[in-house]
Order: sequence, then C-alpha cells, then structure tokens
Amino acid sequence: MSDEKTKLRIKSGAGELDYEGSAQFLKDEVMPMITRIIDLVDTQPQLRAPMPTIDAKGTPIQLPPTLAIDHSTTTIATLLNASSGGDLIIAAVAHLVLVQSRTAAKRAEILAEMKTATPFYKSSMSNNMSTALNALVKADRLRSPATGTYTLSHKEQKALEPKLAQAQ
Repeated sequence: MSDEKTKLRIKSGAGELDYEGSAQFLKDEVMPMITRIIDLVDTQPQLRAPMPTIDAKGTPIQLPPTLAIDHSTTTIATLLNASSGGDLIIAAVAHLVLVQSRTAAKRAEILAEMKTATPFYKSSMSNNMSTALNALVKADRLRSPATGTYTLSHKEQKALEPKLAQAQ
C-alpha cells in the first residue's frame, strides 16, 4: 500500500474543509462524506448562506449582496446564445446554482433542467452529455466536487453573473 499524500481544500458558503493525508483515505472516506454534505446542503436552504465574516477586532464585516436573478434555464440559454449541448449544460447549471442557490447538481438533475429549455434541448444532447461534461470540466467551466456532481467554476460564475444581471 502506498504512503502517497494528498491535499484538498473546499470552501462553499459557510463551510470549509481542509484535508491533508492519504490519497486512499480521501477516496474512500472523505469524498463520500463531501457528497453527503452536498446532499444535505441541497435539502436545507438555511445551510446555503455564508456566515458573516468577522475582522480581527471581532467586528462583523458587511458582505456584498448576492446576485438575485430569477431567470429560467431557457432565458439563461438565450442570454448566452447557447448553440451546443455544452452551452445548454452551462445554462442549466447556472440556473441550478445561481437561481436555485444549489451548491452543486448531479448529472440527472442537470439533464432534467436542460429538458426544461425546450427551444434549445435536443434528444441527442442526452447521449453526448458525458463527453460534454468532461470537456467543460477540462476547460475549467465546471468543477466536479464528487463523482457525477457538478458546479460552476469560480471563473465561469464570475463571467456569467454580469451577463445575467444586465438582463434583469
């Protein structure tokens, strides 16, 4: 058995996890725990909001307001000029993360959300979804915090927010 060490840091809302240790323990124990935490946060809306930050003197720091959008996946796809399955995946994940305040979404949830965008969705997109998801992860447009679970990369979220806010 290998003594290979690995490091992992995850920040989401009020939660933060730092791990340094065995790669096997990370795979067998930590990643399943992260999946359970994501599932819990998705079912408990009060866990999604970040905790107020406190400065060195103990004074709460006022956090900037979050982006408040209520666009449908169809509207987001329209605003992004979606022309491919990958574009529609981004629109669906943007809806789930930015509108529904989810931390991440499972593949089946993304597909169900894609299907709500009827002017854009084609049945072939379902067959090509794994390839498109992998390409989006490799391009750092999506992140995969656990197997079969996806969220917007920070870079992608920052690029999308102004586009979606302007269309309010």
